[in-house]
Amino acid sequence: MSERPQWLRASGRAVVGLAITVAAVGAVVAVGTITLPAISRGAVAMTVDTSQGAGRDLSSAGPFMELGVDPSRPGASMPTGAAELSIAGEPGESRTLTTEAGDNAATVVTAASADELLAAAQVQRIDTESLAGIAASACGEPANEQWLVGGDTRLGTSTTLTVGNPGDVAATVRISLFDEAGPVDEVQSAGVLVPAGSQRTVSLNGYAPDRAQLAARVLSTGAAVTATLGVAQTRDITPVGVDTVIAQFSPSQMLAFPGVTRTSDDAQTATDAHDMDEFPVTVRVLAPGATDGTVEIRAVDADGSSTVVGQTTLTAGVVSETVIEHWDAAFGGLVVTADVPVIGGVRGTAVVGRAHDLVWFSPAGVINAGETIAVPIVDAPGVSMTLLNTGTTEAEVAVSRQPDAGLLGLAKPTLVRVPAGAAIEVPVERGRALTLVSDAPIHASVTMVEGPGIAAYAIEPPRERAGTLTVYPR
Repeated sequence: MSERPQWLRASGRAVVGLAITVAAVGAVVAVGTITLPAISRGAVAMTVDTSQGAGRDLSSAGPFMELGVDPSRPGASMPTGAAELSIAGEPGESRTLTTEAGDNAATVVTAASADELLAAAQVQRIDTESLAGIAASACGEPANEQWLVGGDTRLGTSTTLTVGNPGDVAATVRISLFDEAGPVDEVQSAGVLVPAGSQRTVSLNGYAPDRAQLAARVLSTGAAVTATLGVAQTRDITPVGVDTVIAQFSPSQMLAFPGVTRTSDDAQTATDAHDMDEFPVTVRVLAPGATDGTVEIRAVDADGSSTVVGQTTLTAGVVSETVIEHWDAAFGGLVVTADVPVIGGVRGTAVVGRAHDLVWFSPAGVINAGETIAVPIVDAPGVSMTLLNTGTTEAEVAVSRQPDAGLLGLAKPTLVRVPAGAAIEVPVERGRALTLVSDAPIHASVTMVEGPGIAAYAIEPPRERAGTLTVYPR
């Protein structure tokens, strides 16, 4: 065989190999430059109705707590007497919280469903060697953040903070205080561990002594909690007033205080200087943000007219107090408006001779048009309800009595017309729960006055909850 064919065959194989190599390289380059179809799978989302099976916890303040009663345990709080609970609606399971001393203190009323009408309030008349007066408060829902305005820590006044944890896990609670000079030094703020199913009481006099104007922020992690202030005053060694202050949940540029009251028998109502009340109505406001502001205070009456009774400038983080030197008996409430979000409280009094009591009014939340609200009425003398309309149109409010046991349905409602900007007092039966529905936004509170005793609580609608929740399982 000649060598020519072999050479040709070898050359042919080389050419074919080179061609295959070039083709392979070209294919690799093409794969790197050509956009291929993408295969993707979107996130799977499910919408869950969180209102199904949801419930509400309402926790009462329980008996007024007093520190230092037991000399062997000066730091332990002890309940003084017992509070009487009034319920509007149908409660579900009830249970109690325990104190440091192991006593049952606060009753927790649990609704079977968040959609059911349920509200509760308590009242307690206190008359001991160290405490005297009437204290009342509405039962509140636990929260992770809340604010309280009231009390002081000057000589003759004791202010305590009680934190209740109706949850199933422990709560770590941070208490931040504010006074007339601004935020209290962090080293003087309190950190409190509140075990599940218990409550703890701390003295604010120990954390911020000799403060004339006091406000507190309560922030909890772990479980949501309830918080109340207990304020007790003495003159020399004679007890002259007690009250329980409930929490507010978020600052607002408008605060409504229905039913603000200052009663007197005209004895011991003036001092030698300036002919001022010895126990005047006082408005306390705090702008908790970082911005200064201004505030205007208006007193309103039953026909819708209003009187500006105070104007002041706010410094962020500093508690401001305005004294209303002359309180007209025709006034039925106060409206505080500010150009920055604020929290606040109003102090009223009842005076008979040398005896008197104090009350701290917390702002009442707005009851929206068409919303049906349960209103607990405590069994106490001199009890009444005040409706305050901060809007620009008249509100028609249907007020119905809760039926007696064994009766079905509500009684025929009574229609109450509340003019724009007016505060109307509505007579009620002591101990008889109500429901109310308004065709315009309204605010409401319950006040009771018996001689030198006075107490009040705001009517709060249920707190809003998200109705749906989007879940991504993968």
